[in-house]
Amino acid sequence: MYPVVSVLRRTAAHYVYVTPEMLEIADGQLHVRLETSTSYLDMEKAQWREPTDLVPVVELVATEASSIAAAISQTEAENLVAELARAKDAIYTLIFGPEEEEFTGVEKVRRKTRIAAVRGVYRASKGKLKSQAAKDPLKAQFGKKPKGTVSLS
Repeated sequence: MYPVVSVLRRTAAHYVYVTPEMLEIADGQLHVRLETSTSYLDMEKAQWREPTDLVPVVELVATEASSIAAAISQTEAENLVAELARAKDAIYTLIFGPEEEEFTGVEKVRRKTRIAAVRGVYRASKGKLKSQAAKDPLKAQFGKKPKGTVSLS
């Protein structure tokens, strides 16, 4: 882990780390299956897509002179996706697959991160990703809303 965290990662409501067994290959691409259909973030086009229960997992690859430079490069790419997709305005879960880092010789490091984002809050349970209702941020922070608080939702 490096001290660089993208906006995409900071604004996510929840994170789920999946094992290789939870990933599927369909049409030559990695996917993760959800228990219910939901919109997902197309990382390549930085747009939210129509609901589906089979969400593509994108492999972000950065090749740089050092590990930290590769991490910074990936962070910049994630920041761009977050900005274009207006991710900070959405409640979403980031899904992380296996991450790898390898030395490619001649002082180069290749860093691979498998990542997907889905609208809503999802949790892993018994090898499946299940939807959960998002909690009211005030309730989550204070337990219950202070007297006189008006909910805008």
